[in-house]
Amino acid sequence: MKMYIRYIKVLLLFILMVGCSDDNVLTNDELHDFSIVITEYFSGNETIEAYIELYNSSLESVDIGGWFFSNSIDDEYKFKVPVGTVIPAQSFIVIKEDGGDISLENSFSLGNGEYSYILSEVKDDTLTGNTSKLETYYTDSPMSFGRFESTSGVYDTFVLSSFSEKSVNSGFALGELIFTEIMYHPKEGMYEYLKIKNRGSEEVRLSKTNFSSEELWSVEGIDIVFPENAIVPAGEEMVLFGGNSENIETFRSVMGYSSSTSIFAYGGKLSNSGECLKILKSEKSIIDENGEEILVYSLSDKVDYMDSSPWATEGDGDGYSLKRVSDTLYGNSYKSWTK
Repeated sequence: MKMYIRYIKVLLLFILMVGCSDDNVLTNDELHDFSIVITEYFSGNETIEAYIELYNSSLESVDIGGWFFSNSIDDEYKFKVPVGTVIPAQSFIVIKEDGGDISLENSFSLGNGEYSYILSEVKDDTLTGNTSKLETYYTDSPMSFGRFESTSGVYDTFVLSSFSEKSVNSGFALGELIFTEIMYHPKEGMYEYLKIKNRGSEEVRLSKTNFSSEELWSVEGIDIVFPENAIVPAGEEMVLFGGNSENIETFRSVMGYSSSTSIFAYGGKLSNSGECLKILKSEKSIIDENGEEILVYSLSDKVDYMDSSPWATEGDGDGYSLKRVSDTLYGNSYKSWTK
């Protein structure tokens, strides 16, 4: 019970501090208003040490000496950047546990999981309020986590296909499970639902892990616990139905789904005005600083849909759902969805 309570506390904190977009999405104008950006986190491998990458997007060198850097949402002013630290124009520097381009205190560490890395600007010994943040998930080498241009002029953060120390970030890397359809505001008397596809070459088991009694996969934004031994076959879709489990067969009949289609009921309602949805996989358990077991998640897909342009507005109560155009397109972009 103690571990379960701890898990709930960590998950609630995580939901509060990590949105689909939040501070992670910047337009070109916003990116250049505050020129120093945290661009990438790499968890390391046998030959390359873990690092956090900073980029100076301006046309002039920027002295970040005296600024604050942190690896904790609870203490944004944890480490002070050494005086005289300069990032040349349109150049990268990296921070590592054992030095890198910036030497922080010995207690600085990089963790592989849900962490917030925060850089706070200081001018004339005063915090300006300008910050750059990168909120990460668990990744395996050679993948990293960082910013990329998701739509022309708009930057988002996601899993990247490979690390790219001190160079332009690689493209995004979708996970095994992705959203393919979102019926968030059905007509009166019809049903709310989500479709999720296994885009991989092997079946995906949705529940039970070898390290805890918690679910293996979860969908942030709805209330669902997958039944024991539930699976999604390779290349197939499952349907998540917004209603009671006793109404699943009625839903199946009305919607015309075959008996072979996996349908699971969820609690709660999708927002009619838009919200953040994520597919998360619990990768492993770790022992935290308090000696308690918590779960570490990777991010498989995310979408922050809206009921207004440039998203397809027909999905807002006109009887249409949002449909993903392609399994290979990035989920958190209006260009990847149509009515």
